Amino acid sequence: MKINNSKNNLNIGKSLSRLVAVQLLYKKNFDDITFPKIIEEFNQSNNHLLYENQRDDMDLVFFENLVNHLSKSLESIDKLISDYLQNNKLDRLELILAAILRLATCELLEFAEIPAKVIINEYVNLTNAFFDDQQPLLANGVIDGLARKIRENEFS
Repeated sequence: MKINNSKNNLNIGKSLSRLVAVQLLYKKNFDDITFPKIIEEFNQSNNHLLYENQRDDMDLVFFENLVNHLSKSLESIDKLISDYLQNNKLDRLELILAAILRLATCELLEFAEIPAKVIINEYVNLTNAFFDDQQPLLANGVIDGLARKIRENEFS
């Protein structure tokens, strides 16, 4: 992994980490795989989720921390999202959208050093990469609403 000190490269590294985490969390729906195995699988050289130069720019520490935090808090994260959705259920959402919401919520809860508005923007951008219909609007509304609840002090 390259170590770049520029702020832009650090942001790209986290963005790539989020993308890979979403893809692997989505894959977890189809494979009987544990969260530690997700990290191990990514670290194997035969994965094809990123181009080699992107893999070099990825923030592996952030990726592992994100996946580990999600693993520990998945039940409470799912409850937070489900409570926010009210009339909708998390298990009725597109699997990739559910993965995005879970990771965004995890980041809001566990990574206080990253501003909520950055997290919202990153995950809405990811949603736009996967969908071109109403899902980005839904993701924006849910993540923004959860951010205002979880990080109330950043919005007052």
